[in-house]
Amino acid sequence: MVSEYYKNAEGWGVFITGAIVILYVLLNAYYNHSMYKAPIPNWIFAGLLPFIASVGLFIYLHLISHRKLTDEEDIKKAHLNYLMVIASLIGFFIWLLVLVILNLIHLDISIFLSVLCGAAVIILLYYLLRGIDNKRSTTIVDQ
Repeated sequence: MVSEYYKNAEGWGVFITGAIVILYVLLNAYYNHSMYKAPIPNWIFAGLLPFIASVGLFIYLHLISHRKLTDEEDIKKAHLNYLMVIASLIGFFIWLLVLVILNLIHLDISIFLSVLCGAAVIILLYYLLRGIDNKRSTTIVDQ
């Protein structure tokens, strides 16, 4: 069962995430005029959204409240959120590199497909990190 503190932290994390997303979308709408015309600017906009969505709770737990989590369930949920932060950031850069390579060899990819494949890379990386983490934790418990 998740503690009341963690539920409160999730609420603040959602609020912080919402504020960051609104600011991010407004700044991109103002400065990024080629967002819907090419895959790379579109991915720079859409690819960072999973990172921003998962970083709100991280900001509240570590930069604002500075409280240690004591409940085991809270620690597990926070750890899964950290894995999503890592996977979304690494997946963003991996797919950005793929898009740059495709652009350099003059292969066109649709904007929708670029976002869909990038999201698939992030999701696959997240489950890969979860699998590695589960193997590591069961190995530690077995020893």
